[in-house]
Parts: sequence; structure tokens; C-alpha cells
Amino acid sequence: MATEAEILAARRTSAAQLRERGVDLFPARVPRDRTPIAEIQARFGTADAAALERIEDAFSVAGRIVALRAFGKMAFATLQADGERLQLWLRQDLLAPAQWEQFQSYEVGDFVFARGKLVRTKKGELSLEARELGFLAKAYRPLPEKWHGLQDVEARYRQRYLDVLTNPESRRAFVIRSRMLVMRASMLGIRLITVSRFFRNSGLSNMARISCSTGSTFM
Repeated sequence: MATEAEILAARRTSAAQLRERGVDLFPARVPRDRTPIAEIQARFGTADAAALERIEDAFSVAGRIVALRAFGKMAFATLQADGERLQLWLRQDLLAPAQWEQFQSYEVGDFVFARGKLVRTKKGELSLEARELGFLAKAYRPLPEKWHGLQDVEARYRQRYLDVLTNPESRRAFVIRSRMLVMRASMLGIRLITVSRFFRNSGLSNMARISCSTGSTFM
């Protein structure tokens, strides 16, 4: 198994390759016509292949690559945004040569956008058949292992962004908590800020949390 130093070195190499191909690793602009993945799943999640073929519109989506599978002149990438996922179907014959070449340096964790038509694969999965592909942000650190997610309890508290990204139940809990706080603030007629901080006391083995709420006076 590769060490952390080796993984970081490999990712820096892929970043350098993208720069050499003229790719901006952190562009300031994102396509404004993009459709949220959650909306696509809600509207077309149950549509069959024939129904999708009748849709003439192309869709643009953006998200983080959480899975990547390459098969010669074809590849599949799973995008995640706001907790929802959509598969990209990438074909060398449908993408511009420069975009296909750049894609060879894409890695799991990177942020990308794609534009194309919705289709059903032979396995029946809703997918975006990409006709355009672009880079949005480079991830220099890998995501937690695919199947097991983030299991270390302390790491889950200290790296909440990874916990929310890899554990659907954790993300769902944060979304529900956020909605409850907004509802409470609305009922009380105040603007509410809640700050949670997890830390380890040097003399205790358990985690402690400080939660602070302030009204509009402190906004």
C-alpha cells in the first residue's frame, strides 16, 4: 500500500501534467447553466431509455468525482454534489481530443463539470453522456477508502468534511440539524448562528462539544 507521501507526490504529478496541458487547476468561473444533480435525479430518475431519447435538451452538471473506472476509449465517473450522485459516461469519440487527453490526469476527489445528454446504460443506470468536460478544482489529498468510509471516530469529529462526504447518515443528520435550527430561529423571530467545536480534554478520553447560539444583536 502506498504511503501518504507517495500518494501526495503522485497527485502533485497529475496536477503538474494538467498545468502542462493548459488546465487552470482552480478556475474562477463555473458554468452558470448547470442543473443540480438532485433535480436531475428527481425529474428523470425513473425515466426509461426511450423517454430519455425524446429529451432534446442537454444538461450541465458539476460535482466531485467519487468513483472512476476507465476502459480504454471509454470511462465512467461518478459525480457527487449535495449528497446526490450521477454517473458520467465518457467516450473518446464524443469529447474533444484535448478534453479526453486532460481527462487521463483526472483523479477521484477532483471537481469537474460536464455537459451532455441523459441516457440509460446497458445496466440501466441513469447517466450523462458527456459531450463537454471541464476541470473545476484539484484535490491534493485522496478520499477515504471507497467501501468503508471514515471509520475512525476521532477523525470523524476532527474532519467533519470527510465524515459528511463519505457517510450518508452523517450528512443526513447534519441537514436535519440545520433545518431544525433554522425552524427554531424562525419561530423565535431571531437570526441564529450556531457554532459547534469538538475537542479532546487532556485528562479525558471522551469528546466534548461547545455549542454557542447568538441572536441578531451580535450579527
